[in-house]
Amino acid sequence: MKEIFENLIMPKRVRERETQNPTDSSNVPPVQRSEIEQGHESDLSRETWTRREFLKTLVAFLGGAAVLGVSGCAFEGEEDEVKDDFEIGRLPDDFWFRVITKIYERFGEDPIPMQIRAHAIIRALGIPSGQVSALTSTEAAVRTDSETDEVIAERLTNRAGVEILPEHISSSDILDLYPDGLPEELKQHLDSRIVEMFEARYEHAAEMKELYGDTEDGEIALRQENYFRLPGGVDLLSIGYTHTSKYQEIHGDYLERISRNASVIAIEGYSDVPYGEKNEEHYQGNGKGAGHYDRLMHRAVRAGFKGLFAEVDARDTRDDWEDLMEINERNPFPFMDDFYEKYLAYIRREHPALYAEIGSEDRFRKLLLLQLTGKPDKEVSHDGRTYCARRAVGSDFEYVLDPEGLEFSRILFSDALSAVKLHLIGRLMADGKISTGPILDFEGSAHLSNKSFFLRYPEYAMEVVLRTFPELISYHKFAEILAWDLEHPDWPEVVRHIAKLAFARTTDNPDRIDSFFYDYLGEYDIDPETVIPSDEEILGIMERTRRGTAIRKGEVSVENPGYSG
Repeated sequence: MKEIFENLIMPKRVRERETQNPTDSSNVPPVQRSEIEQGHESDLSRETWTRREFLKTLVAFLGGAAVLGVSGCAFEGEEDEVKDDFEIGRLPDDFWFRVITKIYERFGEDPIPMQIRAHAIIRALGIPSGQVSALTSTEAAVRTDSETDEVIAERLTNRAGVEILPEHISSSDILDLYPDGLPEELKQHLDSRIVEMFEARYEHAAEMKELYGDTEDGEIALRQENYFRLPGGVDLLSIGYTHTSKYQEIHGDYLERISRNASVIAIEGYSDVPYGEKNEEHYQGNGKGAGHYDRLMHRAVRAGFKGLFAEVDARDTRDDWEDLMEINERNPFPFMDDFYEKYLAYIRREHPALYAEIGSEDRFRKLLLLQLTGKPDKEVSHDGRTYCARRAVGSDFEYVLDPEGLEFSRILFSDALSAVKLHLIGRLMADGKISTGPILDFEGSAHLSNKSFFLRYPEYAMEVVLRTFPELISYHKFAEILAWDLEHPDWPEVVRHIAKLAFARTTDNPDRIDSFFYDYLGEYDIDPETVIPSDEEILGIMERTRRGTAIRKGEVSVENPGYSG
């Protein structure tokens, strides 16, 4: 990967800076990178690489197929599990890899500005392009426990999960992956704290089953939990949460038990206050509110939690949202009409193939509306658990099962950016910058399916963040969005927004937490002015890749590589 960036993507000013102070923050341990590059050296070093090769190197070799040993078929030696009253189909291990492959291949072979920018940001922030979640390593990216990596990859992180039929809701909940209990082999290799969380999950599910049976009451039924292992061996448990006092009353003991073993608890942000202020506002409720996050947070602290609260769900802060907004196909956002024209022009420059699929301003408004409203949410209950998913939108603007490349809207923006921020927190842990331990990420259940996908493929998550550029700015302060120049975006400021991490630390006073922002860019000496290639450099990259595609297709020869574009 280093050759690609030095020759194609990394701006000259960054190359000079890294030569003076060489670093490697890709989070892929040297032993793995060596294996990849030895086998595919020509692909990595050629200047005439194509979009398909770009996909293979960034997604396959860093994303799971080579590093984690994706089998390409359903769990070997296991039959699909089907229950008579409710069908649960096992997803093949490479299911999500196939999804991301289709997305990248959908828009052609050559990298385009938005994808080049997304890749540059991901690399600069030191998080992987694709799934490398099974790697335990030191700060110097040296593998420390290959046996543990292999067991956890094979038995947990490589498994795409199950599919709840006929609704087509996917789940990687430990209760669905291993309905008969946590395998002993996993117990021996997982961190004891995450093992206790899993065992508490099984015990609580059994208690709920005994008390409430197959309830379909959303305030009683268990919600999904998705496990993910961030690079460096950091455990992340994303937990579906119902925002009612009844839910907190019924499940509070369980949530308290798992929270005391966490090092970071991420609490969902909202649109009524700016990013970074919601945790403290929640906590000021002193646990006496209507059973919301205030009670969850206070119970965790009383149970012994002494870690950091984090806010990763960045939302917009439109104070008069309801007054401004009239939800219909003509006006899904409270912006002046020429805003859509400017937004589409931005998409056309940054992602021409995506612009071509959108086709018109009316279709663009419809696409935004489909992903803005609650219609995509789908819930189904089974065995005392409620599964929820936010559906994607397909090429015909119909709701579909999995992402297909048309992801937009503030909700998907929030899910994509929060996945990136969770990766940043995981890197801080892996590098010993903050206390290491499990991360609990609480959010509404509809967020889990998309966030799980974005966690697997953070480079695509970054692309979705850049697509929803107006949301990236408006979460900071709504009034600023109309002042931004969509024709000439302030890319260093974009990087600052993306890397902004909001924490709150516990104090000796159980009624108070202190909010602060962590200077991630400063911690890793990342200059936002040098992260993203200039427009001229991106044009040069695109020209070289177009020429490479033309040579590969035989349209021009290596001896006479003339190509007019």
